[in-house]
Amino acid sequence: MVHHRHHEKLEKVLETFKEDGEKRRYNDVSFREKTLILLEKGFKTFWSYKGWIALDIIGTVVIVALYYYVSFIVSASEVEKAGYGADFFTFALIGIAFQQYTYSSIQVFSHEIRYEQENGTLEAVLSTRTEFPTFLIGVALLSFIYATYFLICSFLVAFIFFDPFITTNIFSLLSVLVLIFLSILAHICIGITSVGIIMKIKEGDPLIWLFGWLTLLLSGIYYPLGLLPLYLIPIALLLPLTYALDGIRLCLIDLPSGSETLLSPQVFNDVLALLIFITIMLPLSLKVFRWGFDEARKEGTLHAY
Repeated sequence: MVHHRHHEKLEKVLETFKEDGEKRRYNDVSFREKTLILLEKGFKTFWSYKGWIALDIIGTVVIVALYYYVSFIVSASEVEKAGYGADFFTFALIGIAFQQYTYSSIQVFSHEIRYEQENGTLEAVLSTRTEFPTFLIGVALLSFIYATYFLICSFLVAFIFFDPFITTNIFSLLSVLVLIFLSILAHICIGITSVGIIMKIKEGDPLIWLFGWLTLLLSGIYYPLGLLPLYLIPIALLLPLTYALDGIRLCLIDLPSGSETLLSPQVFNDVLALLIFITIMLPLSLKVFRWGFDEARKEGTLHAY
């Protein structure tokens, strides 16, 4: 009798597992669940380096302080001539605070692909029902959260200790959010293109290396474009961050005449330039990505780096 009861319980447990297995088999994990799992994995890895996190916070304070004290020896005339009407510190603060979004957009995909290839886990992940775009979005989320954290920390340090000329106009701040979104989308196109190239050639990161240095030197992160030689201006005007930072500065800096919004002619032109860049680069980047992915699958080298 006791043996019979145990047998019934065992059958019930096995049936339950069978039902759960069938449900799991035919009902895929949702896109939201997968991205949250990948985000959790990245966050746990990030949080395990607590010493690095502490040093990163200290580094943020030092960077902001550095540009504050540099502003005492740098003339604000070039900043004023560029139409921003602020001191060098406010100009540079906006550049360094927002550049992290750019680096996150263009580097996160290639870095994560390289990491997964080096550890031999990329092919294992992609052999499941997880689509490649889902995987890329999931691993990128933490990088953009970090960029937001860096932005907030930079401005908090600036407001607590150094009093920058930043507006509180709600319409200007909403305009900045639109410009950030367009800037991220524009630079993601570069990142996707780079992933396609990396999956094919396996070594180096030539596109990001070239684009990163050109952006650092020519897009106006640290100084106005008016300081550049004339022959470099056309190159600067091809970089999406040039327009994003110009629009963000016009919207954020508290000018005597008031900060600007998306309805201002210059900011509207910056938005239009970003939209043109995205329209051209997005389909091109997806084609390069598809080419690299198909070539890697054909050659059986998704796992290799």
